Amino acid sequence: MRSSKWIPAAVSSLYLVVTSLGQDRVKTDARDDGFSGPIESVISTILLHGIHWRQPDGVALVWPISCRECDYDPDGARVRSGYMNANGFQGDNILLDRDGNGHVSDRRILDASTGDLKVHEVFGTFGMTEQTYCDQGKVSFRRTLSYDPFGRISETASFDSRGQQTEHAHSTYTDKGILTEDSTWGSNGQLEWQTLFDPEKNTESFTTFDDAGIMKLAWTRKDDNTISFWQRSDEENQYGGCLSYAEDKNCARETHCLANNDRVRAVIREQFIEPGSHDLKSAEWRDGDGKLMYAAYYEYERDSQRNWTRRSIWVVSPELQEHTLYEEDTRILVYW
Repeated sequence: MRSSKWIPAAVSSLYLVVTSLGQDRVKTDARDDGFSGPIESVISTILLHGIHWRQPDGVALVWPISCRECDYDPDGARVRSGYMNANGFQGDNILLDRDGNGHVSDRRILDASTGDLKVHEVFGTFGMTEQTYCDQGKVSFRRTLSYDPFGRISETASFDSRGQQTEHAHSTYTDKGILTEDSTWGSNGQLEWQTLFDPEKNTESFTTFDDAGIMKLAWTRKDDNTISFWQRSDEENQYGGCLSYAEDKNCARETHCLANNDRVRAVIREQFIEPGSHDLKSAEWRDGDGKLMYAAYYEYERDSQRNWTRRSIWVVSPELQEHTLYEEDTRILVYW
């Protein structure tokens, strides 16, 4: 079982792996938003009970609604996204262009209030190839993506508003598609972090560096066991400081947050309602001694497409020892 590095909440979603839109007939925006079946639209209502509860920094235990008010086309592509308030609809209108085979080739995300272009994305055979963010008509961020002959992302580059490269990433794979190297360099050409995996020895190593090239954090794993971990400071929420594992046969996923001297400082266990689901049944955060510190527990009512129409969330913390009702949500779903 390969582990994956946990990305701190502060890291922008701009740097997460982008999925293809339209090219993959199974993976769609609607599925990424957690919906099954031919969803056309969703309208959500959120009721917060005013409970003073804070989540621990990092892994979220209370998951927000993925799309509060959204519309999708018959292929599952998102065409509208946002929420309604006293000033009307706040969010995005999404314009799609398709090629002769019906695949999305171009996507423009417009501010629903002003009509201004916010994001422009271009898609190729394997997925997104270019992504441009705009602010008041000017480019604020741009990213390019390249793929190997098998459709795996091999190179990405990020650029600031002046066109100066701010980051570059490179990935390599075996003939069987196993990721063996994942490296990222900053604007000064300095390596920021790197993952190396040896499939023959089943060993994986990860290292981060500061702007001067000095090591900040490093760990090595073999056969799914951590054999070394080191970090220069005790600062929490560091990139690479937590390792998430794939969902097991019991629909559970664990994240282990480590510290020096081979110490586990926290274990977060997420239980899902069914395999591959986006819906949590519970999420518990325990300290290194196994003591429950924070938790969130979910209950659902679901429709015939197995999408939830009502959910309730109870929370636990050091200040709230008993299960306390934190949030109640409802959704109106319309299908094609």
